[in-house]
Amino acid sequence: VEGGADTLGAFFDQNFVNQVMFFYAPKMIGGAQAVPAVGGLGVGRMDKAKPFREVSFRRIRDDLLVEAFL
Repeated sequence: VEGGADTLGAFFDQNFVNQVMFFYAPKMIGGAQAVPAVGGLGVGRMDKAKPFREVSFRRIRDDLLVEAFL
């Protein structure tokens, strides 16, 4: 699924995600008004976070692609 924070959050909340692909660009955004990468209920503690496995990194021009399974 490719989508915005709300769409991705809904899939994570329903445990429909088994693989992720994140692209990171050499740019920085943030702040109180910034849109998060993933919305939804989320988790509030690191010990509740789902660990990634089989993580790979690939540089694509100036960007970084991170692929992993949950």
